[in-house]
Order: sequence, then C-alpha cells, then structure tokens
Amino acid sequence: MVELPSFPSFACESLVIDTPKGEDLILRFDFLNHFDPSIDCRQGLITFNSDHKDYYDPSESFSNEVSSAKSCAALLWDEEEEPEEVETVIKVVPSVYHQYLDVFSKVKAEKLPPHCACDHHIKLEGSLPPVGVIYSLSNQESDTFRCYISENLEKGFIRPSASSTGEPVLFVKKKDGGLHLCVDYRKLNAVTRKNKYPVPP
Repeated sequence: MVELPSFPSFACESLVIDTPKGEDLILRFDFLNHFDPSIDCRQGLITFNSDHKDYYDPSESFSNEVSSAKSCAALLWDEEEEPEEVETVIKVVPSVYHQYLDVFSKVKAEKLPPHCACDHHIKLEGSLPPVGVIYSLSNQESDTFRCYISENLEKGFIRPSASSTGEPVLFVKKKDGGLHLCVDYRKLNAVTRKNKYPVPP
C-alpha cells in the first residue's frame, strides 16, 4: 500500500531491484495511465492532481519530486549506454540542456536517426558538379580510408554508389598522429540551391 499526502492511497505490486543508474522510483505504465500525472522532465517533477475534493485540497498543492534531475535524465538514454558514461555526461552538460542528453549519447551517434518530415535534401541547380580529382594516398591513408568505408557501410551512414560524379577525399593529421578524413564538397556546394530561411513544414 502506497500513501501520499492529499492523494488517494493505492495498492501496487512492487519489485525491489538495484537500479544501476540510481533511479529513486520506477512508475509502471498502468499507474501513469490510471492517475494521469503531469510530468515535467525539465524540472524532474511529477505532479499529481485530482478533481475529487476528498483527495485534493487546492490550498495544499501537492508537487512531489519523485525523481531527481539525474534520474529523470537517465530515462533518455539507450539501454546499451554505460552507467559511468551517463554520469560523466550529466556532470559536464549544463542542467538546462538535460532534456537533450540523448544528443550526447555515443550509442545513438552510431546510428542514423529515423526519417522524419524534416529530412535534409540537397537540390542541385543545373548540371551535376564536375568530377573531383583523385589525390594519391599513402599506405597509412589508404588503410584509414578502407577502415572508414567499412565502418560507415556497416553503420548505414554510407552505401555503395555508381554515381557519375564524386568529391575528392584528403586527410589531415591529428595531434595524436592519427588521420582525420575530409571530403572536399566545394564544387558540390557551388551548384547546390541555397535555402536562406529553412523552416520545418
């Protein structure tokens, strides 16, 4: 039996578990569906309101902080995410941006987002851009390029193409000695129709 101030007592089945991300309480869907609380993810608050006077006193507005900002934010993360990484990101990212924590997820960064009404399109004016030059690559650059293609094909970020045009690829050395792949899109950008005021439909 669960009792809350100015709120009807209710019985529920409970399961005691050790939550790895430190959640204080996990509310089941049937509970949320029955009591229909107001959920404020920004503040980390769940507010229970009732139209029945026996249960609710307007002078005693009940707003119970069921979940801390940390716990509320944890709900945004993929189940594959490491708890230590979640903790680190929560500490680094200002609380005002915690509702967007999934943007910083390494697991989600390995996947393409689902298609939506705001999918990006590149619209060309006139003919296709000229074929870019092919730069010669060193053995290290060739190996890095092959790894890049293999990894991004597996993720679905790129796909095999038989396009009549293409853009040159070059590498920039990182501080640690590694290589950063760059694609020269200047010729493509020159024939792309610009959208000066992009507004979602």
